[in-house]
Amino acid sequence: MEPSESINYSIISLRQKIIFVGDSGVGKTTLINRINNEEFKDLNESSVGIDYYSKNIKFGGEELTLQIWDTAGQEKYRGLIPTYARNAVLAFIIYDISSKKSFENLTEWINYLNSIEKMPMIICGNKIDLDDRQVTKEEGEEFAKKNNLVFFEVSAKTNKNMNYMLYRSIAELPYFEGKNENKDKLTVELLKENGITNDNDILNMYKQNSNCDNDNNKKKNKINDDNKVNAESNMKKEVKKGENKMEKNESDIPTNQSLYSSNIRNRFAIHTYKRNSNNPDNRRCHC
Repeated sequence: MEPSESINYSIISLRQKIIFVGDSGVGKTTLINRINNEEFKDLNESSVGIDYYSKNIKFGGEELTLQIWDTAGQEKYRGLIPTYARNAVLAFIIYDISSKKSFENLTEWINYLNSIEKMPMIICGNKIDLDDRQVTKEEGEEFAKKNNLVFFEVSAKTNKNMNYMLYRSIAELPYFEGKNENKDKLTVELLKENGITNDNDILNMYKQNSNCDNDNNKKKNKINDDNKVNAESNMKKEVKKGENKMEKNESDIPTNQSLYSSNIRNRFAIHTYKRNSNNPDNRRCHC
């Protein structure tokens, strides 16, 4: 029986199906092994087919089961992915920061997953412990931002950023919708409840995110201040323009009054002439 036929994971809130995809050799299995067993195994052979792992996460007195599916990156196994990706609620798309090709193939993986199932996706650059980097962190961030996705760089070998990546990604699960809108604060709650409180990398990452939020707030405040200054400047210009217009109109008043008075006199004279012309007594000659 196929996994998608045996159980519908999406409707069982305490069981969340997660899938890892990406090119062959990017380190998907070593990442999962680090997450599940909290250890690093240097695997020289690529995964064959699909593997399944399970990890329990505590939150709010409940226990959430992550059902993690590891897929093979080789093209010949690509046809198996749709069967196992159905009903998944989160996908990790992994690339190797020392492989430009694996990074360039991210768009293909995003489109492929979208054709199977709509789900949140996490972009993750692995192997930041290596010196022969071909993809910069800025490139990864820009790609994720362009596609409106969450982004991380990690090392399965040294465990750098691994805990933060896992729990920050878990905060994106549908299970947590409405529980806490601030994903970073929710991540801290998850870390503490699962006994991870002294991870310097996590604290630094959280601090970095807080600094980014502060920087963004400062930028927004500066924009608001600039807009306020521009609005006040425009207002002053409009007031000055109105004053100048009023002064101009006032200077025209005497001329207009003269013209008006002249017109009144002319009309009065014409009226008087007509009245006199129509009166027979006025037409009689008094020689």
